[in-house]
Amino acid sequence: VVEGRKRVVMIPNTNETKGRYQLQSAYSGSGWTGIDILSRDYELPDDAVVVEIGAGEGLMFPYLCWHAVENLKPTVAYGLRVKED
Repeated sequence: VVEGRKRVVMIPNTNETKGRYQLQSAYSGSGWTGIDILSRDYELPDDAVVVEIGAGEGLMFPYLCWHAVENLKPTVAYGLRVKED
């Protein structure tokens, strides 16, 4: 995050979560399951990790980790996708 603040929800892709989320659509490495895990009404699983990050901070998502990001303030940020061959 260069400027602003974000809320990040991460749900590990484990044997317990396998099959819980099914992709409905995918585009350029991003996917939509039809479930809004950012909704305050959605009950997150016990192994979910929720963090807020601000200017000068960043996160690295584990491989195949289900996640969603919400801007809490107007935000300027960038992301990188690192793929090992």
